[in-house]
Amino acid sequence: MLSPRYSDMSTHTDDDLVSTLQFSDSFFPLGSYSLSFGIETLSQLGLVKGTDDVSSILSVFLEQLSTLDCVALRGSFSAAGENDLRLLVAIDRKLASFKNVKEFSEASRRTGRALLRTVRALKKTGILSSFWNLVESGKAPGNYAVCLAIACSTLGIGEERAVILLLYTSAVSLLGASVRLGEHACFLSHA
Repeated sequence: MLSPRYSDMSTHTDDDLVSTLQFSDSFFPLGSYSLSFGIETLSQLGLVKGTDDVSSILSVFLEQLSTLDCVALRGSFSAAGENDLRLLVAIDRKLASFKNVKEFSEASRRTGRALLRTVRALKKTGILSSFWNLVESGKAPGNYAVCLAIACSTLGIGEERAVILLLYTSAVSLLGASVRLGEHACFLSHA
């Protein structure tokens, strides 16, 4: 039996935690395992030679996320809560205009669309469904930060957790790509 301290926790809080854990799980079907976030290109150019280089790239990546994507996520979270579809599209387009690195732009859109598709299978109503239709019709890019904000808002995950999810899942994806690249390099050195 749960102690009194835990028995008063609402189901909403439990659902929030479960959804957060699911989104942060590497098995969540975002397709990010197939993305290199530019690490592969940098490695081919001889710019990634070890853990120090990966650490530097991760640091720059997280800084970019915190000053651009997290800001877009926060604005999108607010817009989703107010069912402001026009503002969501405007934020999504603005975010897309700042994503000049092809690999980051493609990764953001692919994972954003995959996230919407997965969550939409559970909840086909409201702002999430409306935004999905705009993404599918090409009227909105479907960047991951915007889609994550909409999904989190729809599922009752708070804004702060959404920001943490964005940073964590992005960092894990980039590090996963660097690990796979390291394994590939190790394999080639033995061939």
